[in-house]
Amino acid sequence: MDVNTIAKSSFGPFVAFTLARILPRSLAYWVADRVTVHLSRNESSEMIQAIRSNQAVVQSLAKEDPGLDKAVWNVLRNAGRCQVDLYKAIGGGPKAIIRSCDMDESLAKGLQKGEESGRGLIVVGAHMSNFDMFLLSIHSRGIQAQILSYPNPQGSYRVQNHIRKRFGLDLEPTSMKSLRKAFRTLSSGGIVATGVDRPGLGGEPLVFFGKDAVLPVGHARLAVRTGSPVLAGVVQNVGRGKYIAIGSPLFEPGSSGDEKKDTLDLAQRVLEWFEGRIRVKPEEWLMFYPVWEDAG
Repeated sequence: MDVNTIAKSSFGPFVAFTLARILPRSLAYWVADRVTVHLSRNESSEMIQAIRSNQAVVQSLAKEDPGLDKAVWNVLRNAGRCQVDLYKAIGGGPKAIIRSCDMDESLAKGLQKGEESGRGLIVVGAHMSNFDMFLLSIHSRGIQAQILSYPNPQGSYRVQNHIRKRFGLDLEPTSMKSLRKAFRTLSSGGIVATGVDRPGLGGEPLVFFGKDAVLPVGHARLAVRTGSPVLAGVVQNVGRGKYIAIGSPLFEPGSSGDEKKDTLDLAQRVLEWFEGRIRVKPEEWLMFYPVWEDAG
């Protein structure tokens, strides 16, 4: 069994979690970097090809530009080190999570305004830097949210969800049942959280970095149907295991009476905010699936 297979298997996260907890951070980073070297050599793998095509778009590089080799390396290196930081923080409990991830005033105010509105709040994230740290930092501060995850998780994703649940997150794969629960949560003034930048969930055509991409719009549809505002947020790495969570202004759903139009308009506005954050640090966008069909 090679490193690629282990990384995707249900065994991979347990190995990473154990090593991250028992090794000093600098040594754990070294191990993660060695894994990065191995993974980056497999240029024909679907994951490497997806990273190349995604980074070509966000960094405006030609498909054969040699700079994409460095871009792939940077993405994988960031992903490995983020896992080290995440598992070390999880091992220390909620206080360690809070110490590891500061909450910017923009996010704190957005959460407060959303809760005070009484209309529920939809918090959406992208796979920037340390997506799980974003979710856990909110939860560790006593803010409860129903989290909608990718449906039918397999291998390492199933184990990651198990780890998230053990930390106390109210997480369910997206389904008709969990969506009905989300509607009830929002209608009672609660919070629902999900990611919006992973393809393969159906979705609708949106414009992302000037190109058409089919991405999720379920968060926007929920907002339109419940009248709940949307708060977008990302985590940025500030070095040596430290992160900061940043929030957007609240996005209000439209009320034109045309549900599809209002849904697409809201989803597009949210996506444009994420585009701005990714442009600042494209190497921290850890998306391992091809977002644009014609970019490969």
